[in-house]
Amino acid sequence: MGWRVTVGASVLAICAGVTAQDSPRLRTILPSGSIVYAENMPQARYLSVQLVASASGVRETAESHGLRHMLEHILAKGPDKSLDLRLETQGLFLTAETHRDAMIFSIVGPTEKLELALAAVRDLLQPLKTDAAEIQREVKILAEELALSSPSMRMSKAAWAASYGAEGLDPVGNVEGWSKATPEKLEFLRRRHFAAQNLVISICGNLDVDIATRAARALLPKERDPFEPDPSRRTIGRSANISEANGSARAAACPGWDDPETAALLAAGLALSGERDQGFMIYTPSVMPGLITVGDHQDGIGAWIDGLNPAQIDGMFGLGRAAADAWVRRKLESPETNAHLRGFLYAQNREATPEAMLENIRSMTLVQFRAAIAKFRGGKN
Repeated sequence: MGWRVTVGASVLAICAGVTAQDSPRLRTILPSGSIVYAENMPQARYLSVQLVASASGVRETAESHGLRHMLEHILAKGPDKSLDLRLETQGLFLTAETHRDAMIFSIVGPTEKLELALAAVRDLLQPLKTDAAEIQREVKILAEELALSSPSMRMSKAAWAASYGAEGLDPVGNVEGWSKATPEKLEFLRRRHFAAQNLVISICGNLDVDIATRAARALLPKERDPFEPDPSRRTIGRSANISEANGSARAAACPGWDDPETAALLAAGLALSGERDQGFMIYTPSVMPGLITVGDHQDGIGAWIDGLNPAQIDGMFGLGRAAADAWVRRKLESPETNAHLRGFLYAQNREATPEAMLENIRSMTLVQFRAAIAKFRGGKN
């Protein structure tokens, strides 16, 4: 599949035998540092427009814990507080998520509604409009969301805390943190979070990539912001063993999306979870050191992993590699998941791609897979 990559108007990489007019993918890096990604998926019956803002420069601290999540909730309403309703009347749907490494707003709808979807992105990029009363209402809503967290997500949160300590603060936050929010704090956070250098608009569907790119470019800042987001990286964590009333989990720290070790850990995590009746695997793609959590909604997964013999581990290799390959490829099949993954990766590093992970999975060795299983055992072979 061809690629065309541009910085401003300069072509950095030429697609293999595909002209600019029929290139199915186009990544454009603007002089401001913002990125537009557009991909034509001819068989798609709908389109997805994603606005992604990297968390570089606004990572969770004890003082700001949960404020990004609060900001996401209020921004998703739009300046007039009716953005989702206006979109739904036109057959489009808006969802929003706050992750450790980025905030994502996803708009999905009919192919012919690209202009309306991009108009919603324009609304999302406007200065924040809120007051103390709205913030207090959102505190209650967020508290209800937190109470409904699944056991697997609670175990993943506990694993991050055990593995990364202060660097593992969960971006969801808590009532204490949300209650510290003020309109001024949230607007300052928005300006830093949505700095030009942090922004990506990712668009996938049955569309003309050049037309979509031009329309998206018009929404983004023309110049870089006067400050550079903090490029610091998390220190890689340690393995974690979690047990609670609703299950148990093992977690292994991984170095980053494009590292072969992460591909092996993903394969190992999927192979292990696939062997359990109530197994699950949680991993959010990140170019920074992260965590892959394998769990079960009953106790005992740790003892089971520790009890695996070499023949059992080697027997999981083919399954794990195939499962990891399928896990990535499934994310590229629909406009929504494709735009989400590519936008999320580009917001963290403009050179990060799903293809890098797929290549690492393809070239994975049995030795790498064994080492990955060992990490889920706390490094013990």
